[in-house]
Amino acid sequence: MATGGRYCDGAVLAMLIVYLFLGNLRHTLIIGTAIPLAITVTMIRIMVECAKLFERLAGMVVNNQCH
Repeated sequence: MATGGRYCDGAVLAMLIVYLFLGNLRHTLIIGTAIPLAITVTMIRIMVECAKLFERLAGMVVNNQCH
């Protein structure tokens, strides 16, 4: 089974459990979309910050080699 299928199975199971606790489909769907969205935004932010860090480090290496 592909990894993507496992993630989908886990997401469906998590949403089912949240629904059992909340008992409201609307709230479950809001939470079910908010969590993956938050994770995606966080990962994009981390990638941007890492790119900025690598850019600064590369600049330091170039500047040190010129002296």
